[in-house]
Amino acid sequence: MSSELDRQGLVDIFVTEAMEAVAVLTSAFHPPDGSMPTPVQLQAHYVWAHKIRGASALYGYEGLALMGALLESTLEEAMSIQDSRWPKTIEILRGMVISFESQLKVVARGGAEDLSMSAGWKDEVDGLFSPSAAVVRSEPAVLAADYLVPTLDAEVLSYFSPEAQEYLDTMESLFHRLREDSKDEESIYKLYGMVHMLKESSLTIGFSVLCDVAQSVEDCVIAIREGRISLSLEALGVIGRAIDTLRLLMRRDAGMVARLQQDVPEVTQSLARICAGEHMTLVPQAVAAIGPVTQVVTAVIDRLEESVGTEVGSLSVSSSLTDEYLIPLLDAEVLSYFAPEAQEYIESLEGQLLRIEKEPDNSAVIDQLFRTAHTLKGSAYTVGFQSLGDLVHYVEDFMMAVREGRIKIVPGHTDVLLRSVDVIRLLMRRDPTSLDTLRQRYASALEGLKHLDQATI
Repeated sequence: MSSELDRQGLVDIFVTEAMEAVAVLTSAFHPPDGSMPTPVQLQAHYVWAHKIRGASALYGYEGLALMGALLESTLEEAMSIQDSRWPKTIEILRGMVISFESQLKVVARGGAEDLSMSAGWKDEVDGLFSPSAAVVRSEPAVLAADYLVPTLDAEVLSYFSPEAQEYLDTMESLFHRLREDSKDEESIYKLYGMVHMLKESSLTIGFSVLCDVAQSVEDCVIAIREGRISLSLEALGVIGRAIDTLRLLMRRDAGMVARLQQDVPEVTQSLARICAGEHMTLVPQAVAAIGPVTQVVTAVIDRLEESVGTEVGSLSVSSSLTDEYLIPLLDAEVLSYFAPEAQEYIESLEGQLLRIEKEPDNSAVIDQLFRTAHTLKGSAYTVGFQSLGDLVHYVEDFMMAVREGRIKIVPGHTDVLLRSVDVIRLLMRRDPTSLDTLRQRYASALEGLKHLDQATI
């Protein structure tokens, strides 16, 4: 009985919040003088539609969430709707709000949604836009440094940062669960909740770029929850990359501005295309507009489709360990920012491994090891250094198993992991004269890492 009362209490809160937004939208769609509101007057009201969409999805009302999403997208794209279609648009907007309010009253009484109603409105909204009108918004060509690394109040940051890191850690854990089972509805729901809270917290303190990237992830997860798109391997790859980008933004490192100017637009545009039901390889003009780093990322995502969600042993590492695989040809500018960052991660990995050897049950160090390996792997794949990314991928998956309690660290484990760090250092040297030695040591390290997970508990 208490759980039923708790649920009803939550529903009451949801209905109250949604009714407030409905009242604002109803007023906007029906000006006091009886005139027809213009696109300019209505476009900014998409924030109210976004509010009811997010709240509906959070409380599990799929039909209401879909109507909220339709209201939001129509209002956001109001300026692109043809003048001849605007009267019909107003008619649809007014009708949707009436339908939303009627369904809201039904759920307030404990009734069930009529999903056919929201599906009907979807068909109506689809008819407003010609194929060419479906515009995917893009970020500015060059994002400003003060947008990417904003000046924020130190006291505000002191309580925001731990909270945001907790959200990101949970998102990462849920991401790994979805790699194992992409149809895990509970994990999808929790992922939505985490990214929604991160977005709202970021907005509250004025961390706009973090809010914008989180918004893109939230939109994608909502589309997955509503069944408008599937959680494909490509979508998983981009969501994982978005989490890495959010972590990079949290560092607030001015030295990372150039990289963020590449990463943020690429991630948000990739998420937008996935939400629109497009495959990334179908939009080569968008890839070309972003630049050479994006082309590398697109290729990486294609490679990840073969490995995401599989067991460690199935990673596509070249059995012959060719020269090009071990020392790939990389863009000099990309290397200029990747190399210093990678060296920091390598130093961190080594220090954390030495510490975990003495404190094998230290959960904080285990978490740090996992995050460091995950970030280094993602960075390596991003710049096209596949051999490095593949090797670190094994380290990451092993630490994930330790983190989840499936494996307990013993001294032999740290020996193998430290030898792998030595090989990572050799890879970073990119020395053609030591290729034979590198090939032998890489193969040996790889073999050792493949057998680390055999000592499960």
